[in-house]
Amino acid sequence: MLDMEAIKNFSIDKSDWKKVKFGDVVFEPKESVKDLVSEGIEHVVGLEHIDSEDMDLRRSASIEESTTFTKKFSKGDVLFGRRRAYLKKAAKAIFGGICSGDITVMRAKDDVLLPELLPFIVSNDEFFDHAVQHSAGGLSPRVKFKDLENFEFSLPSLQVQKQLAPLLISMMDVIKNENNVAEKLQNFYLAKMYELLNGRHITSSGAKLPKNWKETKLQDIAKFIDYRGKTPNKTKEGIRLITAKNIRDGWIDKEPEEFIAEDDYTPWMRRGIPNKGDVLFTTEAPLGNTAIIDLDEKFALAQRAICLQPYEDISGEFLFFALNNPIVKQRILARSSGTTVSGIRSALLKEVTIPVPTGSEREKITTTLKDIVSSMKMAQENYFHSKSLMKTIIKQVF
Repeated sequence: MLDMEAIKNFSIDKSDWKKVKFGDVVFEPKESVKDLVSEGIEHVVGLEHIDSEDMDLRRSASIEESTTFTKKFSKGDVLFGRRRAYLKKAAKAIFGGICSGDITVMRAKDDVLLPELLPFIVSNDEFFDHAVQHSAGGLSPRVKFKDLENFEFSLPSLQVQKQLAPLLISMMDVIKNENNVAEKLQNFYLAKMYELLNGRHITSSGAKLPKNWKETKLQDIAKFIDYRGKTPNKTKEGIRLITAKNIRDGWIDKEPEEFIAEDDYTPWMRRGIPNKGDVLFTTEAPLGNTAIIDLDEKFALAQRAICLQPYEDISGEFLFFALNNPIVKQRILARSSGTTVSGIRSALLKEVTIPVPTGSEREKITTTLKDIVSSMKMAQENYFHSKSLMKTIIKQVF
């Protein structure tokens, strides 16, 4: 098992390490493929298959899909997204194949650099900063390998490299495992939400709802508070303004910070005041983000966002989950309009129906989903903490 305490207190003596240039220890293999079938190529990789700040190449397309790519890479190579380097796309290939021209293939000179360390060197923030600084172009800047060759970093002997590699690889294994746990919990959450919120745990009768459940319009279980007309002028301080940008999937982000004057608050809030525990819903750009209000301070709500205040014994937590019910999301999308940007008017959202169980059943469902969400948050926090720790160690080493 990985000793995380030892990693937190990690320090290293680099007094005998040598300053090297990236091009001294890494090269760009310029290999191409003419016949995909005869050369046994199965994987096609584009920039969309490389995730930002993820050292593992998890996805690819098959050769059955049309492609003009001919650049070849081998298992163990690092694929670096040379277009828009600020996206920080660099991943180690666990298979061979062909890739986009917007990807630079990198391979370690194994007589001076242990290939296992190359992904960690390339994932260093300082390397990405160097790549961004040397990128050229307007809307879609690109960096050439010859510019990356001049990046300098410290490198120990091969013997020390062989001692470092197991530590870094072990950390990567921890991050992979934590990511797998987070992904499995996310999938479990979605499946459980579908099952519980549509009565599938009670009956297997297909589209029919269980007895005592009702298809209820949103306007019958919640008051709609939305704001029309021109948004007041922004100020540097005053009443916080919550916009669609602040409403994330499940939480309210205080960034970006926007405010309106106190004098503009009262007349603008005549339609109602959002309270802690109410649910916020974005009606456009993006459509369908939801969050339970957890702010203690009073705030104003901008256009493209609606506050739903549940009536009677419907809790904000149940309403939040109900709005994220996959079937309800489909119903909302079906009533939306727009070509480039989907949106829904308040009047149409009010007509959307959601399955509503009895009070005791609602409480059980809400408690179960809250427990799953709590586990999800813990798993995600562990994952992001380990990733942050890994970045710190890489920066300290290279």
